Amino acid sequence: MIEMDKLRALLQKRIEKELDIAYYVCFYNTSMYIFSINTIIQYGKRCVMNCKGSTMAFRGYVPKDVVLVPTDKATRFDLLDGKWKKV
Repeated sequence: MIEMDKLRALLQKRIEKELDIAYYVCFYNTSMYIFSINTIIQYGKRCVMNCKGSTMAFRGYVPKDVVLVPTDKATRFDLLDGKWKKV
């Protein structure tokens, strides 16, 4: 899952030629998923989800515009014995 604002920011940097290639890295427990921006655009599904607020002033849930991407489209690494290993 990537927030739409973050995806737009990465795409804008690529349009402005500040980036040649962009990736999004997501950590979950002891796994790391690496998605290329092209994969997110091709396979992602846009939706609105209630996500935890991340400010000190507000600790409830807020609706966020996000893109969900299947994890099987990512390059996955697991943390084993203190080292990242490709799965």
